[in-house]
Amino acid sequence: WVLYSGGIDSEICVSSFLAARIPIRIATLRFSYGLNDHDLFYAKKLEQKHGVQITYFDLDVENFFNSQEMLNILDPIQ
Repeated sequence: WVLYSGGIDSEICVSSFLAARIPIRIATLRFSYGLNDHDLFYAKKLEQKHGVQITYFDLDVENFFNSQEMLNILDPIQ
C-alpha cells in the first residue's frame, strides 16, 4: 500500500512503483466537510493520468479529534 497525500513525495513514490511496473495499491484519506478537497483534486488527476484506482478512506476529522480514540493512540507516544 502507498498512502497518497496529494503531495510531491507520495506522487514520486507512486510514479516510481508504476515506472518499475511493481504492482501497488494506493489509498488516500477523504476528510469530512471537504477539508482536504485540494488533495483529492490531485488524487483524481493521478487516477486519470495513470489509469490507477485509489481506495478512499473517509475520516470525520472533527469527531476523531474529539474522541477517546485519538487520546488512546497518542497516550503511548507521550
